[in-house]
Amino acid sequence: MKSLEVFSTLMASAAARTHIKKSIIDNRIKFDKEVLFHGDAEFWEDYDDWDPYADLDTEEIEDIMRRIAAHMDANKDGYIDSEELTIWTLFSMHNINAKWAHEEWEDIDMHGNNMGMSWQDICNEEYGFQFEQSVDQYGPRDVEKFDPDNEEYYEFNRNYNRNRAKFEASDQNTDGFLNRDEWLSYNNPFKHQEVKDKMIEKIMEKIDSDQDGAISLQEYLNDWRIRPSDANDDALEYDIDEFKEDLDRNGDGILEGDELIFWLDADLAGDANDEAEHLMDTCDEDQDGKLTAEEIVNHYV
Repeated sequence: MKSLEVFSTLMASAAARTHIKKSIIDNRIKFDKEVLFHGDAEFWEDYDDWDPYADLDTEEIEDIMRRIAAHMDANKDGYIDSEELTIWTLFSMHNINAKWAHEEWEDIDMHGNNMGMSWQDICNEEYGFQFEQSVDQYGPRDVEKFDPDNEEYYEFNRNYNRNRAKFEASDQNTDGFLNRDEWLSYNNPFKHQEVKDKMIEKIMEKIDSDQDGAISLQEYLNDWRIRPSDANDDALEYDIDEFKEDLDRNGDGILEGDELIFWLDADLAGDANDEAEHLMDTCDEDQDGKLTAEEIVNHYV
């Protein structure tokens, strides 16, 4: 019975990571509003789980939305440009994930997993198998070895490397398990500076082959084990586009600083770009490539 409960808990955790895409499909307008409201964790924490759209009248919602627009305008020029909107959207998606992580932890704790989440647990929920046989707190088990020729190997390796770096950085007491606070850090690294710094350090150790303090395009491709000799043209083109369009925020040809945090959740960064483009297309009434508070209010209040 316990094994069934643990399995259910892990499956629930995996399902939560697909919640963003499901939310987009099920109710785009509602999801857009969630993104606008959740971009600033400190601002949102004032409201806890309160739903402003359910509890306030239109005038009060408009006032809050204008305050949010002011937060989004990072350079305080009176406009929200594409970069500001994309960064806000990415932070928002991480904050939404953090709220779900709170709920997931209640399930993990409820099912008696008192030691927390091990790397093996996360591998089981994310991938279903790991590279070699292993033993975790639930007892010995044979874990299917991964065949590098398997068509799923490429995507497995992409996620494995960055999630491993996130796990090691989040495991503050280095006991091999994530407790509640560490689990929340793992799910929202943007909010925890110490964890962010450790993640960046671990990424640089593994990928920065020339030790110049930044990740070049070739180093990025090497980490995924993708080279022209062993990757098809479509896969290579996809990764090059991801590097240039989603991750290299300032277009200087390298990844450094917070760009490396974007790399840790490259799939989410892509979703954030798509959502930011959608918000811009929806609200930009004068088609000038930037938003005002008035334009946002007109479409989402």
